[in-house]
Amino acid sequence: MNIRRISLIVIAVLAVASIASASNFRAADIVYLPSAGKVASGSVVFVTDVYITNHTNSKVVVSVGFGETGTAADNSQLPKNLKNLPTSLEAGERRLISDVTGTLFPEKDGKLGFLVFFACREGGNCLDCDANPADCSLISVEGRIYSYPAANPAGGTKGQLFVGYPWYSFVSPNDAALSLDKVFVVGLRNEGVRPTSGYRTNFGILNASQDYTGQVKVSVFTGTGTFVGEKTYTLKPLGHVQTGILDAAPNFTTSNSAGYAVIQQVGSTLVPGGCAACAPGFFVFGSVLDNVTDDPTTLESIYTEQLDLRCVYGSKADRRPVRR
Repeated sequence: MNIRRISLIVIAVLAVASIASASNFRAADIVYLPSAGKVASGSVVFVTDVYITNHTNSKVVVSVGFGETGTAADNSQLPKNLKNLPTSLEAGERRLISDVTGTLFPEKDGKLGFLVFFACREGGNCLDCDANPADCSLISVEGRIYSYPAANPAGGTKGQLFVGYPWYSFVSPNDAALSLDKVFVVGLRNEGVRPTSGYRTNFGILNASQDYTGQVKVSVFTGTGTFVGEKTYTLKPLGHVQTGILDAAPNFTTSNSAGYAVIQQVGSTLVPGGCAACAPGFFVFGSVLDNVTDDPTTLESIYTEQLDLRCVYGSKADRRPVRR
């Protein structure tokens, strides 16, 4: 089993690559699924299925780590406690893993959190991807977290999609010069009364680094830009929180409208023995739920800047965009 290190290293000439999370670039050798678990809640059970795609022409061993949610959780040993899928993915294979946390991490039943997927060519050495780049294979991951009635597992499901984030798409304070150090999540709603009317909103933050403790600020606004409230969350290395929007802004309300939140990392502290050359960074996501049906809709984070054309067309003067 590989003991892989999550190293969020920003290469200066490719600093604009962080904006890739605003696109459909999903393939990487390390992929984060920001919300996963198997847990009973009230009268329903939540389960996570994942789809994993091998983008290479070789067999790929996929290792998975589970991190728990909550400010008290310690996920620092996640890269050292990985579990391999029972069999390698064939070249180009797309595989469904039903109830992934129940299958790989039955000891974590009753826990919510996130998953990190590591891909390595079968027989390869992926402890140092700089030295063995061909061995660190490309995969992509999509996940569906859904619920079914606890008393009737065949009674139908309600669920939502979470895409797997490639490691390089983290949001980092190091990208402030490019105005890529913050993102926003739009579609926040808080109105009506559960279970008879309206909507509520949850959000989650994942510290993408195992080297830094991070302080991430969530600032909440109405749809017209009126500031409502904010809160700064301290996340341990690979820390994860999931909570309601009222935790960040208790006075936030909507009326057949929508608000938004701006999320920015405002501080970071290198942990003892951490990689000083690596970058702090985070991922963020949201979910708006119907108070009557509990039907959820995923809310993705968005940059306020356009994709830097150097990422697509290169830096030569004759490389012009098709349109602007």
